[in-house]
Amino acid sequence: MPPPPVAPSLTVLGEARVLRATEPTFLLHPVQRVLAVYGYDGIGTRVDYRKDIDWQVDGSRILRTARSTIPDFADYGYIATDGARFEFSADPRNPGLTINYVVYVDYLSRVADRTVTSRNPQKLYRRISCLGDSIAVGAHTVSRHYRDVDTDSWCGLLRTHVGERGVVTNRSVPGGVLQPVWADLDAYIADQPDAVILAFGMNDHIAGRAALPGFSTMLDEVVARLQSRSVDVILVGFFQQNALWLQEDPAMTLAYNDAIRAVASARSVPFVDVYDAFARVSGGSDPYYHLTADFMHHPNNYGQRIYFALLVPYFLQRDTMASAIPGYVAYEW
Repeated sequence: MPPPPVAPSLTVLGEARVLRATEPTFLLHPVQRVLAVYGYDGIGTRVDYRKDIDWQVDGSRILRTARSTIPDFADYGYIATDGARFEFSADPRNPGLTINYVVYVDYLSRVADRTVTSRNPQKLYRRISCLGDSIAVGAHTVSRHYRDVDTDSWCGLLRTHVGERGVVTNRSVPGGVLQPVWADLDAYIADQPDAVILAFGMNDHIAGRAALPGFSTMLDEVVARLQSRSVDVILVGFFQQNALWLQEDPAMTLAYNDAIRAVASARSVPFVDVYDAFARVSGGSDPYYHLTADFMHHPNNYGQRIYFALLVPYFLQRDTMASAIPGYVAYEW
């Protein structure tokens, strides 16, 4: 009797890590074979690093060699103003960008490819609007930073996924907060979308506890107004940004995420829990090391793909293998 067919292994593309000295860093899945290790230089050109010369793999851990040309994250630093904490400055920038420290790893894993379950198989959206802040814009992704396009953002990845089946519009604004959308919703949905993804909170929560009731009320009203026009809504949370920033209060990150979740529950719309996803995928390390490109709160290309992986099931017509969804980050979401 012939042996049962073996499920194809999951090929992991572009998993992000920053590497310090020769310290090994775990990858997300057990490694069968590394296919490529690469990063981007100061003008956005891909740089491929060489096995045994620049990097080595020890089981499921990757490390720089002693003579590696991979930028050493041990050399990264910032100006602290209160112990280890810092005050953000745009010019000169503090903390500095980490976009060029990030390496991306393509590898064949030892786990099987997996099925991504469609969460909305009856829907075929023709017009989708992304409304959010600089994260949705794709700030400090490779495509945005070097070419001023949002291709690598979660909204851009969704646009690529939808392809010719529909139109995905990114009306997000760097530094954006919810209030302008609430105040002038008609302007933001002038293209009459049939689905809107609302991704606010990262900037809003800096206003603290006093502003939380107003944020919740505005979000609830925006969702209600969209629903009254038969527009489907998805609410997106946000991850824990760098708590070393003097203006960050982790308790407010949790409180605003809880508020977004509560509105989603009350209005029976999906809530995408980015906070939980980033915490788990970072593997116990702070997500602003491996998953951001600015040491603060702008996801790198892989971080944006985590957002996309959480969102794309709502735009699948049928259950689909992870390997068949370009840009998907396979994990037990």
